[in-house]
Amino acid sequence: MQVLNTLDALIGFAIVMLLLSMIVMFLVQATQMVIAQRQVALKKALYLLMSANKISSVDANDLIDKLFESKTLKSNKMFKLFKPDIEFSEDEINKILDDIPDDPKKDESETESREKSPAEEMRKYMDIVEKGEKGDFGKDRGFENVEKLSSHIYRSRMRIISFTWAFIVAFAYQVSTPELLRDLSVDPKLRLEAVSVVTAVQNKASEAIRNSDEAQDVSGEALARLASKHSNYAKQLEEVSGVGRDRAELIRELKLVLKGLPANDLEMITNDYSRSITELQDERFDQGMRDLRVATEDLARFNIGLWNKGISFYDLREDTFRAMKNIIGVILTALLLSLGAPFWYERLKDLVHLRSALAKKLDTKKN
Repeated sequence: MQVLNTLDALIGFAIVMLLLSMIVMFLVQATQMVIAQRQVALKKALYLLMSANKISSVDANDLIDKLFESKTLKSNKMFKLFKPDIEFSEDEINKILDDIPDDPKKDESETESREKSPAEEMRKYMDIVEKGEKGDFGKDRGFENVEKLSSHIYRSRMRIISFTWAFIVAFAYQVSTPELLRDLSVDPKLRLEAVSVVTAVQNKASEAIRNSDEAQDVSGEALARLASKHSNYAKQLEEVSGVGRDRAELIRELKLVLKGLPANDLEMITNDYSRSITELQDERFDQGMRDLRVATEDLARFNIGLWNKGISFYDLREDTFRAMKNIIGVILTALLLSLGAPFWYERLKDLVHLRSALAKKLDTKKN
């Protein structure tokens, strides 16, 4: 019986972590809608790899910005260049490089110190990575390294954002891990509540995680809607990458790729694209808000709410030892929340499975 009580307490703890992680997941998702972290990570990866290959005669940031402004690159799906399984022909590469303008502000002294134009520097860089020369990273420098490094930078940045929101959520809901475990251990009502809601929480969490995965890129779904609605231009729409820092940049890219279309058709498609992006973002936000409300209601079953315990929970003047213990407990909660909702969903599933197996075993012994 004691073993089952312990498992029930752990299940309750996993439920609370999962519910709080769902709130963090929504906040991180909302942050991703505001800032284009994927493009930032890609630019950073290019910069690091260029620096490692000693490309110093042209400022790397300048060169990367000019590359991202390349009309040909935009019209050929930006990320094609950084995937090893899709190659550009020599003519396509030359056209991309020709799109990169030289800096008109350069004076003669700068021209002498910079032996090559931006396009020539990029060609030199592409030659280096295509030949697979080794550098400081100790790996062959193919375009796949840009993709891998970009993914690593993106994940690192998102981990920072996730932990920041995890700390804010843990702080605002005033959840101290040691205190929560103690309450679940000594209060049978809380354990009973955990067992009674576990299936419903698992179902809600599964749907929320799936919705979060689908919400990563609304521009892709907006383009799919456009291709379905304007099937006569589906081929041209396939050339739109859907990559940009903000809505204005997404619209500019669409107009650039479809500039040969009749003016009325282009205006209609552009308006449909902008409207689809807005609708999809609103849908994702509304769904996230619904998940947020559900998570908040379920947390209330465990006596957890937004700022329930007031400022005294952190007041060092009132009780220094207790306040320090609470602060450390909240930091620990934030670290656990940063593991993510999928992690806690799987742990909860494991605990439920273990409890079911143990309960059957104990019933067999009793009989």
